[in-house]
Amino acid sequence: NRTLKTFTAGIFFVAISSCGLISGGKGRCEKYTEEAFGKFQMASFEDAAKSIKKAIKCNPVKSQNYALQAAIHESMGDTATALKAHSNVIKYDSSYQANYYYYASYLFRLNRYDEADEIIKGFDNAPNKQGYNPKKDAANKVVLDKVDRLRRSIEMAREESVIISQLEIQNMGPLIRYSK
Repeated sequence: NRTLKTFTAGIFFVAISSCGLISGGKGRCEKYTEEAFGKFQMASFEDAAKSIKKAIKCNPVKSQNYALQAAIHESMGDTATALKAHSNVIKYDSSYQANYYYYASYLFRLNRYDEADEIIKGFDNAPNKQGYNPKKDAANKVVLDKVDRLRRSIEMAREESVIISQLEIQNMGPLIRYSK
């Protein structure tokens, strides 16, 4: 399960870094980010978390640092920090469509379907955000397909949750005591 978390979180961050969002600059902040990414790739999550914390302290508005922080903490199973980091990614780069998919996808994996559905709505609204640049921010065909699958999965999961709860209630029938 930890391997799957690491793989999924890794895909999330690699997708962001492959889009050129992780700069090749060698300033102090970028060195912390690169150091964190290297440790993350080596599955040294505790060390990666310390390095990305330094990068965020150095540049607290760079969304890519929060994206890496989310990936690291997803891999560590630290849900609270991962969720906060995902939220910060969108806070500091609300026009980049894929950010919404990654956040909603994580919420879905946590069985938080209503929240995932709300976040994925931001995907559609991103082109209306100030600073939206279609060449940089628009989702590619692969991400668009993933968003469609995620939307269908959310709907199916909700339906299954209702069915399961109805079955649980039906199975409790003999256990229910009526008070007079």
